[in-house]
Amino acid sequence: MTIFSSKLALALVVAALVLGSTNCGSGSDAPTPIGPEAILNGATGATATSYWRGNCGVDIVLAANHDVWSVIHYINGNTLSSTGGIWQADGNSAKMIGYYVTLLGNIQGSTAQRMFTANVVVHEGYDQELDGCRFQLVDQHLDIVL
Repeated sequence: MTIFSSKLALALVVAALVLGSTNCGSGSDAPTPIGPEAILNGATGATATSYWRGNCGVDIVLAANHDVWSVIHYINGNTLSSTGGIWQADGNSAKMIGYYVTLLGNIQGSTAQRMFTANVVVHEGYDQELDGCRFQLVDQHLDIVL
């Protein structure tokens, strides 16, 4: 084997090792979160430093510990606030238990994008469906008055 062919063989081995260890995708092996996991506001409702303001009269916090906080704004100026509910993932939707907001369905968007859309169901005596609600991220704690 000549010096040239030895160097060529070594270069091919090094190239194969480098290319074999390079992730050609997003640079991360972690899957991109979808649904409720993509729109979390913090570790808990009490410590969340942001919340979602919806164009449908709903402000909401979803926390990593499954806390849900919300404020529903009515046209007449009244509000209905609640804390203490929990959410559970159901595909790209979040179902809420013990709460006035009972569903964020078909969540599209993320905290990284600072917006998401969802079909919202509010329950106060009966279900009210608010389809196509658009939420923007607000960089402050959601104030709740009970």
